[in-house]
Amino acid sequence: MAKRKLYRYRKYSMRSKSEVMFATALDALGIPWEYERDQFSWNPAPPKPKKYTPDFLLTKKDGSGTIYLEYKGYLRNSFEKQKMVAMKKQHPELDIRFVFEKANKPMSGSQKRKDGTRQTHGEWATLNDFDWMEFNPRGKKTLEECIPPNWLEEIYI
Repeated sequence: MAKRKLYRYRKYSMRSKSEVMFATALDALGIPWEYERDQFSWNPAPPKPKKYTPDFLLTKKDGSGTIYLEYKGYLRNSFEKQKMVAMKKQHPELDIRFVFEKANKPMSGSQKRKDGTRQTHGEWATLNDFDWMEFNPRGKKTLEECIPPNWLEEIYI
């Protein structure tokens, strides 16, 4: 298996240019963050312990904990979806949220509905009770225009 290219930003080696662009946007807003600091165990069915490392960590300003942001261009396969649902069930104390580049992009492997459409990333996140936002660093909107106001109210700036 070929090694995946890493992209340096500050002291971190990030897995995509999009993550670097998102981190740069967080910096531009003065939002403190860390990258892949924490790791959690989860058990798929059948149980075989695995590790999950959230992409970004934001500290809640009231000191009540951490918001974990999973930055996704898209969810690549059913294993990723299974992992995130299992994490939510096995670690309900964690505040895991998604940042999708294209929330309206149909999920890979999703069934066609009667109207010919497929379930989108945003619909999947909502259905599975994840908070989410859409931010495309190559798009026309800034992070400040995309981030939900209630998220900004929660984080330490």
